[in-house]
Amino acid sequence: MEPRPLNELEGLARALRAREGNNEGLADDVRSALSLGTARYTAHELAEVTGIPQTFGEDLWRALGFVDSGPDERTFDDQDRYALEIAYALLASGLLSRELILQEARVLSQAMSTLSASLVELFGKAFDALSDGGTTDTAMDDAAPLSPESAALLIGIGEDILTHIYRRQLRNALRQADAERDEDDAHDAHAIVGFADMVGFTAGAQSLSDQELASLVDQFSEATSDTIHQGGGRLVKTIGDEVMFVFEDVGAAAAATLRMVHEIPASTGLDVRIGLACGPIINHHGDVFGTTVNRASRLEHLALPGSILVDEDIGETLSNFQSVTIKWLAPRRVKGMGVLRVGVLRLPRGATEPRNCVSAGALPPLPIPIRKRRGPVRQRLLERSSHPLEDV
Repeated sequence: MEPRPLNELEGLARALRAREGNNEGLADDVRSALSLGTARYTAHELAEVTGIPQTFGEDLWRALGFVDSGPDERTFDDQDRYALEIAYALLASGLLSRELILQEARVLSQAMSTLSASLVELFGKAFDALSDGGTTDTAMDDAAPLSPESAALLIGIGEDILTHIYRRQLRNALRQADAERDEDDAHDAHAIVGFADMVGFTAGAQSLSDQELASLVDQFSEATSDTIHQGGGRLVKTIGDEVMFVFEDVGAAAAATLRMVHEIPASTGLDVRIGLACGPIINHHGDVFGTTVNRASRLEHLALPGSILVDEDIGETLSNFQSVTIKWLAPRRVKGMGVLRVGVLRLPRGATEPRNCVSAGALPPLPIPIRKRRGPVRQRLLERSSHPLEDV
């Protein structure tokens, strides 16, 4: 992928500033650049010209999140025809079943819908910022209005970024798949699952403007995402003021979550509570399911503001961890889970910041003790840890 020439981007900025805040035609310019071709087929005509059953095309279109077209409405262009033929070839070849194709279409639709909305918001903010800046630069007074080429450039930038991130994430996913194949069963993979949310977010949101609320969510998302990725974990999803994540390494999970509860309140003004559980998980279409996920979620809701609740296996594994302490609580009866033994993960006495036990930058190896008596899950936790081990 060739980078966009700097002069192209500078020219785009000048064109936007020259609008002097009048961006009425901007959406039309971008829509024009987005044109995929002439809509020439009805659903029935598309089925006839491709030889593909109309019901398959309609199911695929619906799975992709688009509204059903009328019987005489020409909605589809040659790009739609090409995409339909690819999807049906996957089915006809036996590579994928109809159910899997439609499932993947729904996943792609949700991801692309979120991404598209985010990019529209991103470029909208950029346009507003440039327009608010006025045309104080005399060289910009003579700038031409936004051209179709400039509008196309906007789309091209988004496609360049999307392609690059897709390739990077695909490489990471392939590495993860290779690691899971080393397990006895890829669907019986074990991991540390965590949930974190901001305490008091709903109540506090009542007194915030829309802009302040969006800024608060952005700060929380940025802080949690950076900490999770820096620690070697994976952010599974964000749901409002809550994030779900997974770690393979128990020491890294402990270090990252301690940083969250100690550092995030400084930027958001709200405490964070976290629940951590370890056990088998089911990976499906980028999401994670299973009893372990449910247990971590329940622990998060039980946690007090500014605290981290861990299940028994994580707590026992870390109980002699020199850089942290575990305070065991009375067994709790949890709906749908029975009686659980849970502990609070804390910094050692006298430590006021996670930097006392972990680096503010790349998280260093942390010693995890090998307990003399340990169950199979605890043993798996220790075996999967990349950190140095020491006997106690």
